[in-house]
Amino acid sequence: MKEILDKLQKISGKKTVKNPTPAVFIMVVFIGFIFLGVNMFSSQNLSPVFFGLIQNNRKSTVDYLQKIIDTDNFANQIDYFKNIYGNSLKNEVFAAKIKRDKEINKLEQILTKNAQSRDILYSLYLLNKENKNLSIAERYFRKAKQVDPDIHK
Repeated sequence: MKEILDKLQKISGKKTVKNPTPAVFIMVVFIGFIFLGVNMFSSQNLSPVFFGLIQNNRKSTVDYLQKIIDTDNFANQIDYFKNIYGNSLKNEVFAAKIKRDKEINKLEQILTKNAQSRDILYSLYLLNKENKNLSIAERYFRKAKQVDPDIHK
C-alpha cells in the first residue's frame, strides 16, 4: 500500500496528507453527533398539525387556522381552505368565539336582573378578555372589584 501511495505521490508531485491527530478526529465525531442529535430532536418536534394539513385532515386544518387567527396571513389561509372544505369551515374555526359570544349575551341578560353579581361580572370579564375585548373586560373587572374588593385577576 505504501508503495502505491509513493508512486502516486511521484506522479502527482504532491505530498500525501498525514493522518489527523486523535484530537481532531474526536472533535469531528463529536460535532457529527451533535448534528445528528439536533436533527433527530427537530424531526420529532414537528407539529402533528403539519402532517394533518398534508393529508387534508379537516380537524388539523381547523386547528391550524385557530392558531394563526391573529396573524396577517389568516384571511388568505381561510379563503384557501374554504375552497377545499366549503363555507362551514369558517363556523368550525370560530366555534369557540361564537360560543363565548352566546355565553356573554346570556350573562348580560342575567346581569340586568342582578347587577351586583360578582360571579357574573367576573365571568363577563374573563369571556371578554378571551375575545380580546380588553376595554370591555376591564370595565367588568372594575365592577366586580367594586362588589368584592378581594377579587383578583
